[in-house]
Order: sequence, then C-alpha cells, then structure tokens
Amino acid sequence: MIGHYLLTLSTEQEERVLTRSFGGSAQHCLCMLVGDGCWGANMEELLAAEAFGQREVPGAAYEYLVTRFGAPRVNAAIRNRILSNRARRILQNAPVFRDTEVVESVR
Repeated sequence: MIGHYLLTLSTEQEERVLTRSFGGSAQHCLCMLVGDGCWGANMEELLAAEAFGQREVPGAAYEYLVTRFGAPRVNAAIRNRILSNRARRILQNAPVFRDTEVVESVR
C-alpha cells in the first residue's frame, strides 16, 4: 500500500521525505510530511481502521508498520523505496545503446 502511495508523490514531496525527519513520537508522520494531512496517527484510529479493514489509508498503513517494525526500520525502507523509484524512472528514460560487435561464424 505504501509503495503505491510513494509512486504518486511529486519530486518535491519525495525530497521532503528524503531530507526531513519523521516518524518519531514528537515528529510528523509520513502523510503530514508529504502534505496530505494525517489519518491514523494514534492507536485508537489505527485500531478502528483495522476493524473496518481500512489499512489502505496511507496514514493507517504507516502507523501499523511503525508499531510492528519500529520507526527507524520503516522510515529506512520508505526512503530506499523512493530512491529505487527514482533510479527506475531515470533508467526508463535513458537512451539504449547497442554497440555490439558482429561475430562472423567460422567455417
């Protein structure tokens, strides 16, 4: 879910996620940092979202992962995903060079 959410971020939003701290007890969550507001930022909202099967909401999915794996691990995974998305976009737009030598068959 968060992977699909990260694909929708603009370059400016990605830059905010990469350069600012988030996810701690006194810091913004991922959605607040991106600028989409924050839903699922406390445990009551998270449990309510779980009860209704709404983990598709990025804030709730993020909070669930933080409670399960811890903020440093989840934040590192999110930043790595953003960097891999950028690398994939760069490689998709790169020109393809096919400078291979033709080897003639030997008879």
